Amino acid sequence: MARIVFVVANYKGHLNPTFSIARKLQARGDSVIYLGDEGIREAVLEQNFAFEYVSFLRPLGVLPQQQGSLLNNKLLNNPLKVWCDRRSKAKALLKELNTIPTEVSNLISKLKPDLMIFDPFFLCYYMPFWINNIPALSISVYPLFTYDPLVPPYTSRLIPGTTIYRRLLIQLAWAYQRLVYWWYRLGCVLQEFVNAYSSQLVVKRLAEQASFPLAEEWVTRPLRFDFALKCVPEIVLSVKEFDFPRERGIPNHTEYIGPCVDFQRYVPSFSWNGINGKANIILCSLSTVHHAHDWIAIHFLHKVIKAFEGDLLFELIIATGSDFLTHRLRSEKSNVHVYTFVPQLEILHRASVMITHGGFNSIKECIMMTVPMLVYPRRTDQPGNSARVVYHGLGLRARMSLESSDGIRQKVLCLLNDPSYRLRLAQMREHFIRYSNDHTELYCINKYLKGRESLLNQAR
Repeated sequence: MARIVFVVANYKGHLNPTFSIARKLQARGDSVIYLGDEGIREAVLEQNFAFEYVSFLRPLGVLPQQQGSLLNNKLLNNPLKVWCDRRSKAKALLKELNTIPTEVSNLISKLKPDLMIFDPFFLCYYMPFWINNIPALSISVYPLFTYDPLVPPYTSRLIPGTTIYRRLLIQLAWAYQRLVYWWYRLGCVLQEFVNAYSSQLVVKRLAEQASFPLAEEWVTRPLRFDFALKCVPEIVLSVKEFDFPRERGIPNHTEYIGPCVDFQRYVPSFSWNGINGKANIILCSLSTVHHAHDWIAIHFLHKVIKAFEGDLLFELIIATGSDFLTHRLRSEKSNVHVYTFVPQLEILHRASVMITHGGFNSIKECIMMTVPMLVYPRRTDQPGNSARVVYHGLGLRARMSLESSDGIRQKVLCLLNDPSYRLRLAQMREHFIRYSNDHTELYCINKYLKGRESLLNQAR
């Protein structure tokens, strides 16, 4: 029986697919435990997995002392006090790093892990485990971000092609992404100068503590929250067939392990009272991660409501993801239903179309349920996910800011009336099922468990 430890960021889109892997490991007799802060405790325990609190985990690129606008009223009114406060917090945060080696040693003595599986947001915290000879894997909950001449970065809306023009656009997309990344790196230098703290400084300190060869091991990819190490193999929670065709193939120690959709996860019960099951059910969900006072989402969701309210051919179910949005979206029409959260897989089982932001999990769940998608991407991996949906003929996409209620309705009708979308979804679903039936994720983890000694030799 192996002891597997997951270290995952506090986002549903990151946690949920790992639950699928953890459940299979647990079913075959392995011991599974999640490390994290209090933010994930309830979600982990709710799924009947063990949880261990750690105090030091912070996603790469998140600077606690700088949340909020740099030009807020406090800064304008008393810049010297704000500067002193920030440097004081920075010193406290950097001092906390000194306690990590001891805390990690205590965790290792208590948990005795055979393998650790890290979210890239937290992979920098692998270094104190590395010095203790603990092997690790990195999970990619987004599409593979490794450069390829035929594949644009997943932050881009580009749909690739082999023409010279398309190749040029892809190179420009990567150039822009590199520019954004180096701007971020420059910002880190300035933050260190002004505030004596940055995410890059944290990485360097962790490496120094563990005598980790960071310069040799760091795989620099142009995305601030993406962190990769040569000694940590990467497993992509998707299938190769859903990605774009690559010219260079995937890197060594990188593997696709399947969709990892967790059909067994616990969710609160949902009442279908008042919902006409004979109508076309439209599920609209725009992420579980929202910024405060998301007026763009509110404006768009009002358009969605206007497109279908009062039309008894449709039942519109909206999952807002935040109480702020729920309280501002009301309709007197009986065919419009607004919730903060819904059991998405249960709704998709009956849905005809999903209107989505293009989160990777939502797309994979739609494929498993053969539900055509209307995608309105906004940030992070969503533009690239939407490009893959269109490329493979699994749905349509548009820009949220430019869309009209009539445009939403016409696109939904197109998805409903054109059977080719469900046909291609069924074909993609076959690839998903093949990976799941072959237990690809377990095979991959077994390989690294059995090859632990060779993996450690590579790391050292």
